[in-house]
Amino acid sequence: MQTHRERIVAYLNAHPEGADDDQLAVALAIAPRQTVNQICRALFAKGVISRDEDSYTRKKVNRLVGEAAIPSTPVPVEPSLPVTQLFILEDETSVRAFPYQDAIGLSEDSVKAAIAAVLQLEGWETDIRWGRVHGIDIAAWRGNERLVLEAKGEGSRNPMRVNYFLGALGELLQRMESPDACYGIAVPAHRQYVRLILRLPLWVRSHLNLCFYLVRPTSAGEYEVGYIPPIVAAEPTTRT
Repeated sequence: MQTHRERIVAYLNAHPEGADDDQLAVALAIAPRQTVNQICRALFAKGVISRDEDSYTRKKVNRLVGEAAIPSTPVPVEPSLPVTQLFILEDETSVRAFPYQDAIGLSEDSVKAAIAAVLQLEGWETDIRWGRVHGIDIAAWRGNERLVLEAKGEGSRNPMRVNYFLGALGELLQRMESPDACYGIAVPAHRQYVRLILRLPLWVRSHLNLCFYLVRPTSAGEYEVGYIPPIVAAEPTTRT
């Protein structure tokens, strides 16, 4: 098991933009917050990280420096979940046509594995929290792009799926640290989840830059992923 120090270094390596002590404490579920502060101060004293003050928040932002940064490597994908294709679901008709019909008990880790596979095929590097490990379920980066996803499994009843979906939204809101990142939810392509996505007001999805990933099985035993991109806000019209 990784120590808090190792987890902090790994997180900062995956997030070169840096994070303050509060953000690290939340992202890595380290309590009390003073533990993060003590570790970061020790890392700073050893020259592993910098701690520059953010001009807006006035908080110390921790970043790896020099040779302390280690190359990021993609998380290996479970070989039992081959992904054949990524579908871009750009309108409501295609979204409504994507769900599978019957409950199959797709687990949260299966959803994560399918999403990791398709992201890596698209050139993303990924950091996945398997099982019940605290933190961002799926963090991905590609060049200057950053993606933060919360994942949920299928659940056995509709009320459970509603709770899962609302819980994922709440967790995601707490992780919205940067307006430059894209945030989203990854779930099985169950009809209930699709209905919950479509019930979200369009202006909320647009304002929060939300995207969604839906995972479904095929008759060949493979998996397909549907991607609902963020809604682009229309440019305001001006009178002439």
